[in-house]
Amino acid sequence: MGSAGAISPQRLAAAAPFAPAQGKLAQALIVYVLNVGDGDALVLQFPAVDGAERPFAAVDSFDGGKSLKLLQDLGAQRLRFLCATHPHLDHIRGIPEILRQFAAAGPGSVQEFWDSGFRFTSVTYRKILQAVAGDPAMRFVRPASGFETRINGVAVTALSPSMALRNRYDTHGIDVNNASIVLRLDYPAPSFVEDVLAREGDAQAPEPKTRSVILGGDAQTDAWSRVFDDFPHFEKDSTNFSQQIKTRTRRQPLVCDVFKVAHHASKHGINLELVERMGDVSGTGQTRGPRFLLSSCADGERSGYGFPHAVVQEIMREVRFPVATSGAARPGDDELGIHFTSQAIGDAAGPPAGSIAVVLYADGATPDLYRFGDPADAPVDLSAARKVL
Repeated sequence: MGSAGAISPQRLAAAAPFAPAQGKLAQALIVYVLNVGDGDALVLQFPAVDGAERPFAAVDSFDGGKSLKLLQDLGAQRLRFLCATHPHLDHIRGIPEILRQFAAAGPGSVQEFWDSGFRFTSVTYRKILQAVAGDPAMRFVRPASGFETRINGVAVTALSPSMALRNRYDTHGIDVNNASIVLRLDYPAPSFVEDVLAREGDAQAPEPKTRSVILGGDAQTDAWSRVFDDFPHFEKDSTNFSQQIKTRTRRQPLVCDVFKVAHHASKHGINLELVERMGDVSGTGQTRGPRFLLSSCADGERSGYGFPHAVVQEIMREVRFPVATSGAARPGDDELGIHFTSQAIGDAAGPPAGSIAVVLYADGATPDLYRFGDPADAPVDLSAARKVL
């Protein structure tokens, strides 16, 4: 059993209103990771374009009320998509409430429902499917590896599940966690046409710099091994054909700025090589991983599963600040960019650091991270945001 620990108050700016409708935030992609204890609940706020209604999405919801209150405070009238990464209760318990609330606004208020395709027998999952079936204007989508869409300049790509895993669902030959939908968000991203032209040499590579977030769901080793197959890592080798492919694609497929750590920092959710690849732009293998590593989990004895697991914490720390050979003393997790929704401020007895917002800007600037100070059983207070310094 590990501990989410605490974030130093000196690492947090003074509390101030978080105003995503104003300034640079209005043109930003914002990913909210809610503090809901032992579960997942994410809200995505896509950039505004030409004065049109700003799109929103939700990925999982353990606490439907908390997800809905944030969506309401942000001004969401409808959802571009609602994604259940996989049908475990700690990810879908609140989804029926979200569907009921948006159904009251009329058919199609949830434009698409994204489902992993794993056949599950729980009462909650059945309620979700019945609610989706009851709205003929809602599209039912089952993303698999390679699925792509664009939403207001954001490229949304499914990294998992692979079709190899999908084809085993009928026999239940996999753990349901490995059925998780894993999403990659890239912003700013070119349109499909611009992307093709750039690859053919008819246009310049997109500017400004694209920033990326990977949402790991509850994917475990089996799923990540398939991701490695479908999205290969390109080592630096000027004579190797794979290097030629890398030159054509312009980047390593798994490199990202932010990783929402899979399976609540469970010991089965990630391994060291995966986190290293997420930072290896050059193909040399030398990397400090993503700038931010985020986990949604309860803390230690308050977690029914003993999350976060100490072995995963050490993996993240070793990638961000290697000491395996030096034995040097490491900075605190918050200084390494490692954040848990269940962290406290100051010390273990301090107030909660709470929910997290990651901001990816339209100009490609370095992403920012905010904490909202909310306990797991309270709503997010947008007026109490504290930027991580």
